[in-house]
Amino acid sequence: MAEVAEFYELDLLHVHYAIPHSVSALLAPPDAGRRGRRLPLSPTLHGTDITLVGLDRSYLPITRYAIQESDGVTSISTI
Repeated sequence: MAEVAEFYELDLLHVHYAIPHSVSALLAPPDAGRRGRRLPLSPTLHGTDITLVGLDRSYLPITRYAIQESDGVTSISTI
């Protein structure tokens, strides 16, 4: 992610799923973004982000972290 962001001079990282994609983006080096700053991160959450935590509570802290550290969040819905 860091290489692509730097090469294409991205302004935003949009990823799908809190785990593993949001966490991976948050673990990128802080200077991987343009002009030495972390790129804004906007994940789209899917039902599996919830069902995974529901099946195994050990995923809750890292999922919460990924969501709280994101700059924006979108979700899938039928509306």
